[in-house]
Amino acid sequence: MENRNKILIVEDDKSILFLLETIFKKEYQVFLAENGREALAHLQEVKPDVILSDIMMPVMNGMQFKEELNKDIEKAQIPFIFLTAEGNPATKRRSLELGVEFYVIKPIKPRDIKEIVLSALK
Repeated sequence: MENRNKILIVEDDKSILFLLETIFKKEYQVFLAENGREALAHLQEVKPDVILSDIMMPVMNGMQFKEELNKDIEKAQIPFIFLTAEGNPATKRRSLELGVEFYVIKPIKPRDIKEIVLSALK
């Protein structure tokens, strides 16, 4: 039985997805999705302790994904972090209105994103 925290990483850029998996796989059970729709499918099988998501993705973007999570009271409580290249203040404001705990602009150092994930889990 795995006792490690579960992290769901949602990112359409395969190189960033692989990098994030590498950063977290030693300390967390890592689940990967390339868009919000794939992430929702994962949530049928696993309840992550934290979600780390990009915003700009095909099929279902990060904002749409978070809006879907908010329709379910239990899923809405999962700590949610945006890791994005989107620096628009209106987008940041909207994400905070949706209940996103952290809004992080790429690029970021591995050590820093690990600290943010730890903070989200507290």
